[in-house]
Amino acid sequence: MHVDTLKLQLGYAQHLLAASLADVTQAESLRRPEGGGNSINWLAGHLLDARNGVLKLLGAAPVMDEARLAPYRRGSTGQAEAAGALNLDSLRDALAASHAAIKAGLSALPEERLREAAPFSPFGRDDETVGTLLAGVVFHECYHVGQVGILRRELGKPGIIR
Repeated sequence: MHVDTLKLQLGYAQHLLAASLADVTQAESLRRPEGGGNSINWLAGHLLDARNGVLKLLGAAPVMDEARLAPYRRGSTGQAEAAGALNLDSLRDALAASHAAIKAGLSALPEERLREAAPFSPFGRDDETVGTLLAGVVFHECYHVGQVGILRRELGKPGIIR
């Protein structure tokens, strides 16, 4: 595992996420898919909440107050109600800022730190390292960025990757 690989993968995810969100309106971002699932707004806030956790892991400050992101946290109802949902423009800006901060934090991270025990494991792994945790972050990003891409298409917008 190499820091440069993590930065490259997260850079791809951020590029696709930003492009997928670029022309989505606030109202569109709050639509939930038929049959259930999370809205684009919830997914954007959820990714930002996870990125705040990565920033803490890297010793950096979160880009948005954690209390504001509580409705987007794993285990929440998955609904960002119109009255309480964060503005998508704010989420886009914070996602860009969080990506830049994570990239800077990874640039300062010594490779040997990746082999150290992680302070927590989302799935209760006894052998979780900082590196395996960050690899999981990449998967998490890509999973949800893919969902945003599908929801974008459901809004009648063209796909980003053609």
